[in-house]
Amino acid sequence: MTPAIGTQDLEPFVALANRLADSAGAVSSRYFRTPVAVDVKADASPVTIADREAEGAMRDLLSTHAPTHGVFGEEFGHASGSDPDWTWVLDPIDGTKSFITGRPLFGTLIALTHRGVPVLGVLDQPILRERWVGVLGAETSLNGLPIHTRPCASVGDAYLFATTPHMFSGPNAEAFARVRDASRIPQYGCDCYAYGLVARGLADVVVEADLKPYDFLALVPILEGAGGVMTDWMGEALRLDPETITEAHEGLRDDGWYTELSSLWPGQGLSLKVDEVLYQGRSEFQDIAVFKTGAFGKVLVLDGAIQCTERDEFSYQEMIAHLPLCALARPAKKVLVVGGGDGGVLRELSRHSSLEAIHMAEIDGGVVEAAKIHFPGMAIGFSDPRVSLHICDGIKFVQDAEENTYDAIIVDSSDPVGPAEVLFQQPFFEAMHRALKPGGVVCTQGESLWYHLDIIKGLAAMCHTVFVGGTVQYAFTTIPTYPSGQIGFMICSKADPETQAQLDPRTPKRSVDGADSAALGPLKYYSPEVHSAAFVLPAFAKRELQASLSF
Repeated sequence: MTPAIGTQDLEPFVALANRLADSAGAVSSRYFRTPVAVDVKADASPVTIADREAEGAMRDLLSTHAPTHGVFGEEFGHASGSDPDWTWVLDPIDGTKSFITGRPLFGTLIALTHRGVPVLGVLDQPILRERWVGVLGAETSLNGLPIHTRPCASVGDAYLFATTPHMFSGPNAEAFARVRDASRIPQYGCDCYAYGLVARGLADVVVEADLKPYDFLALVPILEGAGGVMTDWMGEALRLDPETITEAHEGLRDDGWYTELSSLWPGQGLSLKVDEVLYQGRSEFQDIAVFKTGAFGKVLVLDGAIQCTERDEFSYQEMIAHLPLCALARPAKKVLVVGGGDGGVLRELSRHSSLEAIHMAEIDGGVVEAAKIHFPGMAIGFSDPRVSLHICDGIKFVQDAEENTYDAIIVDSSDPVGPAEVLFQQPFFEAMHRALKPGGVVCTQGESLWYHLDIIKGLAAMCHTVFVGGTVQYAFTTIPTYPSGQIGFMICSKADPETQAQLDPRTPKRSVDGADSAALGPLKYYSPEVHSAAFVLPAFAKRELQASLSF
């Protein structure tokens, strides 16, 4: 049933949709026909920095001007709102292939749905300065002037568009071929722009397959308001299906419990009762989800693995940052963080007044955006003016760094499976050793003594061969939502020929001068006493690791 909503009710949203289009268009225009890096998403489609920045700009506006509405976008997935009736559906650059090849046939698509029905749609082509606006119950306009489809008595008279014939397969390919062969003039390659041509009476038919909601929902009000019809292949009305944006994350059961499962801890899993799924999407690298729980507050999950929770994140972030910096013989001035896209390590580093530059190399901008929206208490670290954020391959960033650059390198990585596996291998540690200043320290996430002692033993042995003349030590912290409730840190120092003194990381050399920061709040876990105690290993672990450790 169509919602009981009138054109006048939508006027404020039309104005907001135009602002969204302006913001996205400013981004895409700035990057158009410039050399931009092109990444490949999991579905093999291309994506650029322009796609991400344009969607980010629109989301920023919506968070201010429509904070209760949900948002579903191509690049950053779904974020639910407190008002379930309204959802904005965004495609920042529909037609990225056209965009990256310099053809002004791409467009920004903005839809507003009310209880699943698309009631407002915008198609904006910023280079040609053409904007179609369709509103439920009103005539469609192009740059403020009303437009209409043209009469077409039969398929034989039709000018037909499809983005590419390769988007059809099986029965769909056969059906499309019949329509294509019957049409007067078939053409390819216009993406969303073809729908605009139909709405303004310059073409007659668009046939496409396997589209996502952000590919088509904005076009429905535009076509219908111009006198056209837009349906699925069965002739049914096009709507936003809730299952499309809330399909269960792996591990999220029908009863609302989430269980973290992994081959790294077989036969067991941590379960949390989920009150609400706040965000669920996929970046070009991984699945990203944010849950709201009663027990641990908001929870960030990447590819099914819990990364942090509001309740206990501080015990990890404080230790991985302050153990190395407080162990240094001289106050650190320049630090690199590899990974750490939630911003928590940056928050802790910002407590150190000695730091002049904090570099971060994080491969997934989607994690950074999710953190800024859902974990502002951690993402506050990004606001430090000393921070330089690089969305890039952290391994290459370290390899490209000049020799003897950093006082400390902190690797806040996920577990050593899949893409993160290379962060636990010798070539990466050799590159970090080269990038460290003499006397500098590496601190990397070091897994669980209870589950991964073999991995830790191999890592320590490898570090022993890389940090010749320096030191290798292992410390750990407790954290309820990490496997076994404990996670460790491999801490390695580079030899300093000038002093010829071995750095003992077990003894803190200085305190955290921002321990009681008014802006960041007081430290909750780290202290000088906890620093020293963190290196005291249980007997079973000490026996296995002592051959590779320095003390």
